Amino acid sequence: MKELESELHTAITRGDHEHLLCIFEQIYNEYYKLVFFLIGKYIDDNEIVKDLVDETFINFYNNVSSLKTSIKYYLLRSAHNLAINYLQKNRKNVQFADEDISNLVIDSSQYKSHISYTELVSDLLKVLSDKEVNIILLHVVEGYSFKELEQLVGIKSKTLNKVYERAIKKYRSSRKHL
Repeated sequence: MKELESELHTAITRGDHEHLLCIFEQIYNEYYKLVFFLIGKYIDDNEIVKDLVDETFINFYNNVSSLKTSIKYYLLRSAHNLAINYLQKNRKNVQFADEDISNLVIDSSQYKSHISYTELVSDLLKVLSDKEVNIILLHVVEGYSFKELEQLVGIKSKTLNKVYERAIKKYRSSRKHL
């Protein structure tokens, strides 16, 4: 992974467009299934999923020169955001059972038996920063361990754990005031 990121950075700084295309093809082949799987968790229509996967990689290619995170993290975050935007535009909801968000909610009786993903994200963003919300969603909803997140985000797992714990406390505290 790091080797691919290093090659990518070198190709960008040298302005080697041909090598950049070769690296992009490697990245596409390496991450296509993962991005497809992630978007497919939210959207049932394979044609739409394929379109959003392609859009994810196009966005990556267009923004590769300003990449500040790992390739994997950028692709997963971009895919996640595109899927959510698609769902919001088409007013489709992804349903998560209360158990999936039990770590976030003090009193789950405040929610119906299911909460839409967009409602959850909206509720979290009212109180937490984008970074905190992303860590929570990747850990709780997507199921990444802090060790896996360390590789995705490039932040030590202990730091991620602390950010997560503080964000949960902040969110729970805000729920008490409702």
